[in-house]
Amino acid sequence: MKRYSRRRHPKPEPPEGYSPPEPDNLPPPGTEIGHVTLSLYGQSVHVPIRQPGTVNGRRPRSDQIAVEVDGAWLVMSLREAALDAVKRMPRVMTRKERVML
Repeated sequence: MKRYSRRRHPKPEPPEGYSPPEPDNLPPPGTEIGHVTLSLYGQSVHVPIRQPGTVNGRRPRSDQIAVEVDGAWLVMSLREAALDAVKRMPRVMTRKERVML
């Protein structure tokens, strides 16, 4: 029994001299594109944001950014970066802990 692939016809070869289009209006990978400053409970955290690079020849999604976490640049969404920054803030002392000082 012969099995057929989903593609019945071979993919046509690109014309001679064809080159795939370059990503338009994207800064080069690693370029600082902005920063976010989060202030919460009297503490503030400054988070620099960079343009993520391609991974295995694929462009990052439009909602992804590169953020430095523990010395490594990770690609994540802005929401995930904000949640990570809040985790790194020092915790707020309870009333009992403040009285004992």
